[in-house]
Amino acid sequence: DLLIRQAGIAAERANLSRYFPPSLVDELASSSGDVGSVRSQEVAVLFADIVGFTELAEREKPETVIRILRSCHAVIEEAIFSNGGTLDKYLGDGVMATFGTPRVSPADCANALAAARDIVEGIAAGNAALAKSGLPQLRISVGVHFGPAIIGNIGSERRLEFATLGDTVNVASRLEAATRSLGCQVVASDAVVSRSGSQVNGNFRAVPALSLRGRAAPIDVWVA
Repeated sequence: DLLIRQAGIAAERANLSRYFPPSLVDELASSSGDVGSVRSQEVAVLFADIVGFTELAEREKPETVIRILRSCHAVIEEAIFSNGGTLDKYLGDGVMATFGTPRVSPADCANALAAARDIVEGIAAGNAALAKSGLPQLRISVGVHFGPAIIGNIGSERRLEFATLGDTVNVASRLEAATRSLGCQVVASDAVVSRSGSQVNGNFRAVPALSLRGRAAPIDVWVA
């Protein structure tokens, strides 16, 4: 019985480590509260995506594609966890992360922007290693937004998944897509930047009244 319980605890910790930074795993594993309980709260949401990945996947060998994808995901995961974020899910060649789940912090927006910066810089550094191996270099795009979201476990009893849902998530995704038309790598909403104080990187410039697909009202953003 003891061995079975220990195996169960180890499995729970391993599952938590897929989503949360190591600093939170021990706390969550020992907590009596339900991490996946449904609730509404404000959260910073980050989307990162490899630009032109479809074309890359068409022309490269499958083994090469997976190797490149894993190296990219490793950089993004490190940037998320080192800045206190939660890895919500992998989206093929993209990633969704949240800052403020499961614990809210005054630094959530600043942490999300720091993660965006680390992702861009980490991919740029990794490109040097890819070039030495004769592999194609990558370009990453990032969108960040802050606002209310619904958080909790979704799915069935057979397969539950911790998820963040709502308009804030949709806006973050569309900000990431807007990097193409704006010619930049990071688009962050003013809702994020205004809550980040002096920690905002000076490389950001303001773009007022950006129109997003599916939204009637434009929003102010910052790009880098």
